[in-house]
Amino acid sequence: MKRSAKPTLIALLLCTALVLPAVGAQASTIQPPPPLPPTVVQAAGVTHLQLLGYGRFRKLLWDVFDASLWVPGDRWSPNQTFVLELRYARDVKGADIVDGTRDQWKHLGYDDQARLTEWLAQLSAIFPDVKKGDQLAGVYLPGRETRFFHNGEPIGEIKDPEFGRHFFAIWLDEKTSQPALRADLLGHGCAKPTTVAQAEVQPCGGATMPTPSTHRPDSDPS
Repeated sequence: MKRSAKPTLIALLLCTALVLPAVGAQASTIQPPPPLPPTVVQAAGVTHLQLLGYGRFRKLLWDVFDASLWVPGDRWSPNQTFVLELRYARDVKGADIVDGTRDQWKHLGYDDQARLTEWLAQLSAIFPDVKKGDQLAGVYLPGRETRFFHNGEPIGEIKDPEFGRHFFAIWLDEKTSQPALRADLLGHGCAKPTTVAQAEVQPCGGATMPTPSTHRPDSDPS
């Protein structure tokens, strides 16, 4: 009896479905981030923020977000104000962002459950569902509150001065689960924006990096 071709066809279609997403994900490129919204710069309370580095977070075969780190000087310090900005490449539920934060804190070994539970509850009330193309920005103010923005609009803050150090450690701590992204954000192995403008060197993210210049109007950020 002649063997049916249907199982072979089904197997071929399944293999094609598995391969195509991988090809599509690899074909995407990291674009240099646009300047920060003025409201975010104002919230940082500094006169100038410079783009230090940027990179992409991928989960399995999918791009999730591009991250960028903005600092007042030419390097990052946990003792200075900075802004971490995420631009999403796909729709993500706010609850999933909070769950991811919980998982990363577990990875980093934080074990103050009472404090973490309180922080996660506050984040649940702050983080919205995001759409592809949306931006979330977190403003780190050392020894003060952490402020959050969605597409340039303020969405909330967490006043505990210890929160910011723990939250941004997800990306910037040496024990982060994404060391390659951390290296991109900190500008390791690539040129700073001012250097790119002066020499033929490779900027962070493998794309042409603009010379960022975001200035704060003379107004009270509060």
